[in-house]
Amino acid sequence: MHLAPNRRKARTPLAILLLSRPLGGDTRRYSGGVFDIVKKEYSIMAQAKVGGNTARTRYVSVNGKWPEGPLSKPTGQEAISAVKRLYRLAMGKAYAGKFVLTSGRRHTWPRHGEYRVNPDQSNDRGGWKSLVHGVSHYCHRRLHPAKSPHDFRHAVLERQMIEHIVNSGWLDGALLRPEKNKVKPPLIEKRAEKSKKLFERAERDLAAAQKRLRKWKAKVKYYDTRLAA
Repeated sequence: MHLAPNRRKARTPLAILLLSRPLGGDTRRYSGGVFDIVKKEYSIMAQAKVGGNTARTRYVSVNGKWPEGPLSKPTGQEAISAVKRLYRLAMGKAYAGKFVLTSGRRHTWPRHGEYRVNPDQSNDRGGWKSLVHGVSHYCHRRLHPAKSPHDFRHAVLERQMIEHIVNSGWLDGALLRPEKNKVKPPLIEKRAEKSKKLFERAERDLAAAQKRLRKWKAKVKYYDTRLAA
């Protein structure tokens, strides 16, 4: 007797079910656990309701978290401090390498063990928006390597970073530290100080040499006397 194989009906992932429903649909029956963040994203997309369920729609709510009008440009020190904190916020730990400033068209992105930070990238939006966009994409890649760059998880992460920046007052200078103005002494003063140290060392060397000279002079005199006897 031939038995047909036991074929189980494939299940559609809950995330796909949720995000494939028309905007404004009922999501009450999808509940709990790991899909709470999916439900939250769906709710935001439903409120935005611009062009349907697409990546462009997701980022309407993300970019809307920035204050209206032009933003202040971060200093190099502010930019590095912000990237350090945003990375720790997303990854739960500090970045292992060192942070260095870069400029021009270079992106804020780790390279060869260094996290290169561009406070005002010239070929992008620049300033705070460019920083957040770069850090959020890198952290999303580390957290979800199998997902697309503009998966909804990235939109959620970038929005969280923007909210953290705004609520923490970083746009108003909360990360800014006063620069330490180190006054360099004139060159002639540095050379005079160096000459003084070298002179004192030469005096010590001379005193030690004179002591050895007296010692060996006495020994030579002693042995000359013994030989003459």
